[in-house]
Order: sequence, then structure tokens, then C-alpha cells
Amino acid sequence: MKKYIIFTTMILLLLSCGTRKQDLRDLEVTLNSVNYALESNNSEKIENAIREIEVLLPKFTKHQALRQKKYQLEIKLKRYEDAINTIDSILKIDPNSIDHRITQGILLEIIGKNMESVVVLEKALELLSNRPETITIGAEKRSFIAAINRVMVLKLLKRDKPEDYDNLRLSDAAIKYPSIAKTINLLELGDRDRLINNYR
Repeated sequence: MKKYIIFTTMILLLLSCGTRKQDLRDLEVTLNSVNYALESNNSEKIENAIREIEVLLPKFTKHQALRQKKYQLEIKLKRYEDAINTIDSILKIDPNSIDHRITQGILLEIIGKNMESVVVLEKALELLSNRPETITIGAEKRSFIAAINRVMVLKLLKRDKPEDYDNLRLSDAAIKYPSIAKTINLLELGDRDRLINNYR
């Protein structure tokens, strides 16, 4: 009897390993298909990629990149409500995701839910404010990107001020990296509505 239980357990383990390997192969194939669809304007390919993602999501319940690609595809098809719902599923996994909140705030404004957009962007701003400012050589660029995100959210909320951009320009990162200084200028001189239209 013991041998039978051990044998059955081994068979089940081997089968589950084989299934997991197949799931990972399916994930790789789907991600390749999705990346191709993201570069394409063919709505049929985009639809197929979304369906492939939906098949895999139950197997990879916490795979944020899969969900992110799904909402990017939904945006390409101008399915903003679907994209907002997909972002909600990401925020259930990672409620502190600032980038996804910013995208969701922009999409809410596109579909005319301006008050909800403000609430979401305010939450992103709050999360950005709560980030510890650790300036080291390795993290310097990363914390600076958070500061740029903060100013971008202020611009979306129509609360940016000239001194916000001046503070960015005076930072070590802006002085060391010319591309960052250029980004600051583009953000300051850029039109808020044009920023939003990038998602349409």
C-alpha cells in the first residue's frame, strides 16, 4: 500500500512538472504574439493576442506584465473601459503601482470620468509623495524619474508651477544626464491635452 501511495505521488509530481513546463512554453509563445500585436495595427491580430492572454491569466494569476500588455492592446483598440478594468486587476495585486494609476487616470479622463480621474491621479500623487528620497549613485536616476512622474501628475491635474520644473532642472540627475534635462523641457513646454491624446 505504501509503495502504491509513493508511486502515485511521484506520477502526480511528474505530471504537474510537465504541465507547468507546458504553461511556461505557452506563456513564451503568447508573449511573442502579444509583442508582435503591439507593434501591429491589425485589429484581428490584436484581438487574437487579447484572447491568448485571457486563456493564460488563470494559470498566471499574479503575472502583472501579462495584464499590462492586455491593457496596452485594449488601448490600441480604443477599449478604454476594458483597459481601466484590466488596470484595476493589476492594482488589486500591487496597489502601490504609480505608473498604472497614472495611465488609469488618463484613460478615465478620455472617457469623460473627470472626477474619477482626479481621484486616481491624486492617489498617484500621494504614493509619489510617500516614496523615500534615497539619493545614491544607483538609485539617483530612479528617484528622479519618480520626481518627473510627480510633475507629470501635477500637469495632468493642472496644478504644475514653474518652480516644479526649476527644482527638477537643479537636481544632480538633470545636470548629469542631458536626456533628462530635455525631458524636463518637453514636459514643461508640452501641452497637457497632447499628453492625454497619446493614449487615444
